Amino acid sequence: MIAKEPGVHYNEIMKTIVLLAGGKSSRMGQDKIFLPYRGISFLEHLILRSSEVFDRVLISAGSPEHAEQIRCFLEVSGAVSQNLVNDIIADHYDSLGPAGGLMSVFEKARPECFCVAAADMPDADMGVLSFLLDRLNDLSASPTAPAAVMLKIHPQFPEPCAAAYSGKAYELLQKAAEKGIRSPMKALGEDQILTVTEEELKRSSPVFAKLDLKQLFRNINTAEDYRQISPDL
Repeated sequence: MIAKEPGVHYNEIMKTIVLLAGGKSSRMGQDKIFLPYRGISFLEHLILRSSEVFDRVLISAGSPEHAEQIRCFLEVSGAVSQNLVNDIIADHYDSLGPAGGLMSVFEKARPECFCVAAADMPDADMGVLSFLLDRLNDLSASPTAPAAVMLKIHPQFPEPCAAAYSGKAYELLQKAAEKGIRSPMKALGEDQILTVTEEELKRSSPVFAKLDLKQLFRNINTAEDYRQISPDL
């Protein structure tokens, strides 16, 4: 069985990542998280890499049925150790998209804060995500601390699925959900989001200097996107 720890509170000492696997995959035509990639699936690839950096790995599923499908897939596959996933959390909100998934994680696991990676970003760099979480933790004592720290690679917008969220974000998501707001960015508002640009990240450490962030945090949405990262298929 996949390891579960019901009732455990994931506090700031336990660095937690949530793999957002609840998307509809409508443009791909099949559930992207199970697509083969480098000998395993997108999801397993992210789990293995997440476990090298984070203390807790949680998966956000689209529904209870989807959570069970993921659980069965991981147990049958055997590609990842049974101890690497701490819980699979079903989104119990209807039609709220990523916001509902985030709220469900807060309510079930009750973490002080966590970072997220979309499961259709199989090459997401875990060191970068850990940096975002550390930045959020460093600011947490301030009364003006942001609710989220998001990576901003593209000039137009930050990436809510490559980000870190605090408990303050849950309160804002909850209020927005009552108005039917699905977007985490709209729910939080610009004044509650701290962005980390590619330039700032690369200046912060030589480890990040040579990373191609646009490729590492690229969403694989369509069959053509998938062919580009898996040319042998």
